[in-house]
Amino acid sequence: MDRQYVRDGNQVGYVVESGKIKGITTLYFSSFPLSKRVVYDVTVDEIKEFEAKEREIKERREKEYAKEAELLSLCDLKHDDFVRFRGIYIENGLLCVHTRENGVNERSVSAIRNKNYLNSCADDFDSTYEHYEFIIPTKGAE
Repeated sequence: MDRQYVRDGNQVGYVVESGKIKGITTLYFSSFPLSKRVVYDVTVDEIKEFEAKEREIKERREKEYAKEAELLSLCDLKHDDFVRFRGIYIENGLLCVHTRENGVNERSVSAIRNKNYLNSCADDFDSTYEHYEFIIPTKGAE
């Protein structure tokens, strides 16, 4: 499917349609409605630059996903074990997973059932975010 490239202000993107809604997808925003100021005359060089940046972002996301998966595997977890997974890090010897789920009244049930689950709590600043902590098992101790 050929993309219809557009410029909205200084953002170059392509037109997307979801049902009756027509929007623009750019590199830095997932998608937003087309505004009245959208210009359709995008140069070939702008399209090539957009596609190169898009590939670069995709490759970076794939690398990040692989690193996250590696950390999750320390506690036999997967991205799919969490509702709206946002990030992961190790702090004070615990595997900490950052999600955005309180705002949708969902819980990451399979993560809570994990044998390494320690606790979870809402973010102090923004209660729509939830933090999960897991004990990282030592090798050979199972």
